[in-house]
Amino acid sequence: MKDSKKGLSKRQTIVLVLVIVAMAAILWWTIDWTLNEVRMDSWNMISATEKSLRDLYSNSTQTELKKWLPSNHMNFTDGLIWESKLLNFTHDRPKYENVIQVLNNGKGACGEFVWVFGAFCVANDIPLELSA
Repeated sequence: MKDSKKGLSKRQTIVLVLVIVAMAAILWWTIDWTLNEVRMDSWNMISATEKSLRDLYSNSTQTELKKWLPSNHMNFTDGLIWESKLLNFTHDRPKYENVIQVLNNGKGACGEFVWVFGAFCVANDIPLELSA
């Protein structure tokens, strides 16, 4: 009678090891590729955010923004009320290049509300610090 508990042959063991190594390599490559994509997306988003925040301090943005603001100096609470009258929340909005486009369109989601309020703060000498 033959022993039914016979192990894998040498050939089967080699094939099994090669399959495991190949699967591990594919998994590693997929994870590495995905992480690189996430890193690049994050870096691009950070760069775009930095550019848009620097733009808030530019003379052209501040000059255009003055047209949207009342002549009197406003405080933090006034700014929230001012912004709520200008913007409507929606996910259906175009991709904006600057805060003035947001104001002209009057539509935005979370990021646009932050952007407009940041512009308000800069225009009214209210300290602005954003973190993500």
